[in-house]
Amino acid sequence: MDDKIVCKYFGAVTREEIRWHEHVIMPLPLIVSELIFRGFTCPTNCGACCTQVATMHLEGGNTLDYLPTEERASISQVEMVEINGRTFPIYREDMHPLTTSLFPLLGAERQCCRHLTAEGRCGIYQQRSLACDLPLLQVTQYRTAKRQLNLMSIKKFGRGEGHSKKTGEPTGWKRIDGGRNTMCQLLAITPESTEDTRRRMKRLNDWVQYFQIKSWMPEILEYVNRDPIPTERLCLGF
Repeated sequence: MDDKIVCKYFGAVTREEIRWHEHVIMPLPLIVSELIFRGFTCPTNCGACCTQVATMHLEGGNTLDYLPTEERASISQVEMVEINGRTFPIYREDMHPLTTSLFPLLGAERQCCRHLTAEGRCGIYQQRSLACDLPLLQVTQYRTAKRQLNLMSIKKFGRGEGHSKKTGEPTGWKRIDGGRNTMCQLLAITPESTEDTRRRMKRLNDWVQYFQIKSWMPEILEYVNRDPIPTERLCLGF
């Protein structure tokens, strides 16, 4: 299973210690930003984030991960995942890099998800994996004078906006058009972006519940389902 799912997303919302392989993830206070409801664009001819699919899988290569109850686009195999001494089956589609002529401008240093179309669109968007569904949901860990915290919000990929200090040239993730830095843009909060936030939080809750992790997800779901939507951040575990 993708390292990012457990260490980043489960780690942000957990209320208990998580033990997974060599990782021991301790619960931290969590701030859920009121900006979590923002929308975002996903332009064609970018695909920068689709060159990063599940690169942290422990066995090497890339995977797309699904719960047994989730619809999958391709043939998947069962992976037994042990968390906190309990074992759970999930489904994964192996995504080991494939040689492709679809993106000659990408170069040899990056291989895209095999489901990325020539236009830089997700070919399995309605059946995308959890790790592909949650961005641009970002979890940032930082330290104040008193404690270490997690912050959950919607924002652009931090590593996708890099620039060289010497030349000023972009150094972020490479796009399929040969350029660098992601092309996505954040948008204002709309009813559509609000419903999409609620859907993604429900899916994250389904995963956390499946692995029997005590979490802040009930409080987060109550927060994102408020009507009207909240204009203040949610603070948990302080």
